[in-house]
Amino acid sequence: MDFSFFWVLNDSSAAGTLSKRAVKSFEVLVKSGRLDDMSLGWLARNGGPKPKLVKTLFAAICGRTDVDGLRNNNPPPGAIKSSLSDEQCTKDELAQRRKLQAAAAYDFLATRWPRDGSRRGPLSMESAARLIDAWQPTAERPTVDATIEQDFVEAERLIGTLLGRMAMDLPVTPTQKERSVILTAIERVPDIKDWSKLIAARLLPMQIALLQCDAGELATRIINDHTADAALHRFGLDLLERLTAKDDPYACIQLATLLSRHYPQIKPNSKRALDLAWKGVKAKDQLRRKRKSLAEAYEIIGPIYAFDHELENRQRALEAFQEGAEWGSFICAVHAAALLGHAVPPGKQKRTCVELQPAKALYFLGMAKSEFNRASASVDHSNLRDIEEFLNHLREGFESDCKDACVQGEPA
Repeated sequence: MDFSFFWVLNDSSAAGTLSKRAVKSFEVLVKSGRLDDMSLGWLARNGGPKPKLVKTLFAAICGRTDVDGLRNNNPPPGAIKSSLSDEQCTKDELAQRRKLQAAAAYDFLATRWPRDGSRRGPLSMESAARLIDAWQPTAERPTVDATIEQDFVEAERLIGTLLGRMAMDLPVTPTQKERSVILTAIERVPDIKDWSKLIAARLLPMQIALLQCDAGELATRIINDHTADAALHRFGLDLLERLTAKDDPYACIQLATLLSRHYPQIKPNSKRALDLAWKGVKAKDQLRRKRKSLAEAYEIIGPIYAFDHELENRQRALEAFQEGAEWGSFICAVHAAALLGHAVPPGKQKRTCVELQPAKALYFLGMAKSEFNRASASVDHSNLRDIEEFLNHLREGFESDCKDACVQGEPA
């Protein structure tokens, strides 16, 4: 079969360099285990093919019959001289190159791998195309493009599938291999501080941000799923830890929530919870659901400053509660009102060191009432009667304090 290519090797030195890169990236592909997903696991038998055979395959997808053909400077018949590497191609040119390379790979694997056909397995044009997309043998950075980028694509597909099943209340049981693909992709996500270096990379920061956020949502849903087994919960926690290590703000806030409460598999750690919650707040521009996530963050920060004996700081607690209330947190609004009105939340000892401001307490109590009404609109109101009675009790006390302040001539 004859092929025409939009690419020729400039000289024998370039041919040797690029073929060596292609061999190395093919070895990485074999070790990753992803050939099984392409129905090409038979290519990886006994540790994979010898370098010489991979070079012959490389020559084939470049339109040559053998490795020696790569080393001459004569282009194959019909070739159009263009750039040397994938990165230097236009989008349309690269797409055309991929199609031609996939066709050449299919022809080689179907007729020449190996010559006696003893190790040949199932083959299709689709699997050949997936091989070329993952291998990317004519890229300048094959070890990056052939593994990291493809891992992102595969991980994002898996995460989307799992979230879709969860949305329909279907059981989620990712295989060990699927878990490994997701965890490996997250491990390779660049830190936020390094995103400025991605100008020349083929993955855009927004794509990475989307992958991180979706992965964080998957981890959180798994952790909160009481029907999941211990192994699946462990996967969710591992995923959340890896995202946190990448400074993903959503994951930082979610892990802080677990650390500030008594989750079965995590030892409470108020100091780390506080640090992670603040880290999430500081990177709020990266949060896709900013309002909800920031409300959750301040619901962690405020109570730690208010009630933790080692980290107690009532003024900072008040500031956090006020911020959280502005972002729609019912809990923060109630605590802000309680502190400003010198009330005592249920189960807490009275230890106030902020100025009594009953009028301002009423303002935050109004915010709490609004959030309460919004939440109770979709549930059985009778289940929330105790909360409503508590809010009314606080309001009566704050209104009384306001009247007393006015009678005494003090500003309300």
